[in-house]
Amino acid sequence: SGPSARLVLHTGRNATALEVVAAKARAMGAQVVTRTGDLADPAVAPALIGAARAAFGRVDQIVSNAGRAQKARFDELTPEDLETAFAMMPMAFFRLVQAAMPDLGTARGRVVAISSFVAHGYGTNGMLFPTTAAAKAALESLAKSLAVQLGPTGATVNCIAPGFVRKDANAHAATTPAAMQAATAITPN
Repeated sequence: SGPSARLVLHTGRNATALEVVAAKARAMGAQVVTRTGDLADPAVAPALIGAARAAFGRVDQIVSNAGRAQKARFDELTPEDLETAFAMMPMAFFRLVQAAMPDLGTARGRVVAISSFVAHGYGTNGMLFPTTAAAKAALESLAKSLAVQLGPTGATVNCIAPGFVRKDANAHAATTPAAMQAATAITPN
């Protein structure tokens, strides 16, 4: 058999769930390092890359999946809401990639940014996530720019915008699958 996967898994605060995922990965033969921390903190993303290098020597792949679904009307938002969304999503992606750049171009790296359908679908059913939509749209732009830059090195950059995903019993508590389906069926002209 080939070499086992070597992973640095991260979560903001749910260390218990993180360890469950890590145990499953280890049971399949992966080498796993776990970390917790708020990606809105500028030190966390570079520390994750540092942990990967310390444990495994280099970074071959990054999957940036940070998100925060904040359902709110525009007039209810504060500047801090937007700053938090940008710090957690596009800025964390930026910091992860910046810290890993020396490895990504030389190792034919792979980068995957996870966006969201809320960056593309706007509904009339009260399903507005303006800070999340703005932050995920910015993430997509960063991924496109990175793809152009890293393309000649053989590295790839992809951005995925999945639809509604029920992660666990408390995920997306701001909405329901039926409401999300109705909301994403209407897109702006």
